[in-house]
Amino acid sequence: MTQQQEFIDRFRRDDFGLDAEGRPTGIPEHVRSSFEQALSIVSKDLYSDDLHFVYELIQNAQDNSYQEGVIPGLKFVLLSDDPTQSENSKGCLCIINNEIGFSEADIKSICSSGKSTKKLKKAEGFIGEKGIGFKSVFKVSNYPHVFSNGFHFQLLGDDKVTGLSYIIPYWINDLPSVVKENRESTCILLPLIKDKYEAIKTELRRHKPE
Repeated sequence: MTQQQEFIDRFRRDDFGLDAEGRPTGIPEHVRSSFEQALSIVSKDLYSDDLHFVYELIQNAQDNSYQEGVIPGLKFVLLSDDPTQSENSKGCLCIINNEIGFSEADIKSICSSGKSTKKLKKAEGFIGEKGIGFKSVFKVSNYPHVFSNGFHFQLLGDDKVTGLSYIIPYWINDLPSVVKENRESTCILLPLIKDKYEAIKTELRRHKPE
């Protein structure tokens, strides 16, 4: 077990009250509150434009840290097949960013509803304020996968095991080929909800890199 996987296991146990099989052992009040916030955000605060998540991810890439001498790069790759083989999905949008990679604090931020490491970095020139931008991907994907700095996990838009959707990380052992080909970068894979694939394909073609 890697250091990153040990952190995810500990995080699931200590912060979300889950046992080794992933079952709730009693949900702490702060988790219940966070979940209620997440539900409210996902149902009310996300944007009506399905493609807005693209701008949130671009903003994240701008706010990320990069190795000295590295020219920041961000790539969107739309696959017709879903390498994650997620249920009821068609195709997959892969977001590849050559940033330094996720820290433990970033994991906690992405698995919350209002916290953000950007707030801590604002004095350094970071723009973002909301810790909910990533939640916009749930407009188009029920199973976002994150591969970064040794962390491999997914979040569920409908978590029937814990009853805590959007915020519980599930460790992933197998790496899709697109991730293996970009090991030095952060890869976010969005297996797309079936009726979203064609619309996203059309809209991405309309957007120039500039």
